[in-house]
Amino acid sequence: MKNIIKKIILILNCIVCTCNIAFSQGKVIDQVIATVGNSIILQSELENQYLQAVAQGMTSGSDIEMKCSIFEDMLFQKLLLNQARLDSLSVSDSQVESEIDRRLRYFINQIGSQEKLEEYYNKSIVEIKEEFRETIKEQLLSEQMQRKITDDIKVTPSEVRAYFKKIPADSLPLVNSEVEILQIVKNPEINSAEKKEALDKIEQIRKRIMSGEDFVTLAALYSEDIESAKKGGDIGFKFRSDLPAEITSVAFNLKDKELSPVVESPAGYHILQL
Repeated sequence: MKNIIKKIILILNCIVCTCNIAFSQGKVIDQVIATVGNSIILQSELENQYLQAVAQGMTSGSDIEMKCSIFEDMLFQKLLLNQARLDSLSVSDSQVESEIDRRLRYFINQIGSQEKLEEYYNKSIVEIKEEFRETIKEQLLSEQMQRKITDDIKVTPSEVRAYFKKIPADSLPLVNSEVEILQIVKNPEINSAEKKEALDKIEQIRKRIMSGEDFVTLAALYSEDIESAKKGGDIGFKFRSDLPAEITSVAFNLKDKELSPVVESPAGYHILQL
């Protein structure tokens, strides 16, 4: 246990300088950026995980800060994997197969069908499974190692208090204040003139996009959905059940980068882009 913690500290102490070397280049060239035991981490693996995080709306700090955070997670997982191999831990083929099937069901549910998933990867479902197999096996081994390390750890309230008191006052995390409120809501009826004004406005925005203006910029400027406007209109990956039927009937039939006509839902008017 102590040896593992020492290794973790050593790796984390190296992350800042490694990040500066690996991510300060203007052009990304695939290369080994870390070695843990017999495992390596490639620049392309990091870039792929970063793009997936961005696509899912996970944004925090600058690009370099995000990549450093992802890189730290990758190093930690490789460290666990290396220790799992040293401890001769193993996962069965049936465990790996079950996890692959679970994830593929998730992907298929997101993208709409098995055929669309195969089209997206340009591979058959069998080839996709084989591509994921080794990665998922490594993840399962890492998780098993993590459970082995932490299973017997017990923390008492007094230990928590003692640890907390050792932290300098200026280093304590900031916890936002919270309130509990009650409210009564009365939604005003929207008259036809207001609806027409909103429809005219969004149709003008759609025409500007069709004329070549950037969807992301216009979404940030004009969208009244505050949360997605911050991300240029991006609402991330969604299940059919997450969205109103009026939107899913259009969204799940769009092609890549295709712009939808104006769609009306209980929330208002929308323009969608896949």
